[in-house]
Amino acid sequence: MDLSARSPEPPMSLWQGIYGFPFQLENIKAYIIVTLSAIMLAFVVSGFAITGELITSSIPEGKELMGPAPTIYFSGMRVYGGLAFLAVLASLAPAAFFIIIIQDTAAGNEDIDWPAEVWYEYLTKIAFLAWLFGCCAAISTVFWSLAVLVVPIPGVIWWVLTLTSAFMLFPIPLYSSMIGGSPFFLIHPTFLLRLIQRPLAGLALYVHTFVLLSPCVALGLWMLVTLSWWAAPIVGLIWATCILWYARALGRVGYVLAEEKRMVRRKKKRRRVRVRRETAE
Repeated sequence: MDLSARSPEPPMSLWQGIYGFPFQLENIKAYIIVTLSAIMLAFVVSGFAITGELITSSIPEGKELMGPAPTIYFSGMRVYGGLAFLAVLASLAPAAFFIIIIQDTAAGNEDIDWPAEVWYEYLTKIAFLAWLFGCCAAISTVFWSLAVLVVPIPGVIWWVLTLTSAFMLFPIPLYSSMIGGSPFFLIHPTFLLRLIQRPLAGLALYVHTFVLLSPCVALGLWMLVTLSWWAAPIVGLIWATCILWYARALGRVGYVLAEEKRMVRRKKKRRRVRVRRETAE
């Protein structure tokens, strides 16, 4: 995708129309779909934690490889497989809508052209986002694993730092791959240059990333640690709202970052017009 593509819309700010976006009438249907999907995903996250706890508590200490342990492991793996399948289903709509909101907003469109594709066409969106976040998570994991060798970090805090760092890195390969037109274009020099040229856009990008995604990470880990499955509807609602807010914010930043290229094109066009006039005179 070329983030420099433009529709004839007036300039947009880095904060305009973000936090009211999910509640606009034309977006309510998408908001409901994403919310229901996020609630299911929250229950799945709780299911993983509860299943792990049941497996651990069902096997006597010192008998991890004997007696009923193999049967329990086998049953647990089947449960994990079912939960993973549900997680993919629950992520279809959020992943697709997330990318579409970014693309349409970055193109200068105030209204979103919600897709009419069938569900299995959303699988590429999940694979795309999973690949990008997996790369960020790998870098974050290596960094904080090395940090543990120097400074002891408690387990939960380590997970908070690792996931938060991965999400903070996420916009870089996301924008780069969209500008470069390939999921393997993880760092695009044009994107980095525009961040330098537009420091306020970079600041807004990471303020939105930290403010919107940190609570999602904290709530997810809290459900895992405390096995609070009953909070899944509330957590899912918060996740869905933050996802739509974040996608809109990324689109706004993408629009502003691409503005520089549009201004350069305008200046070149004006120069050509001046040259033609001078030649004609």
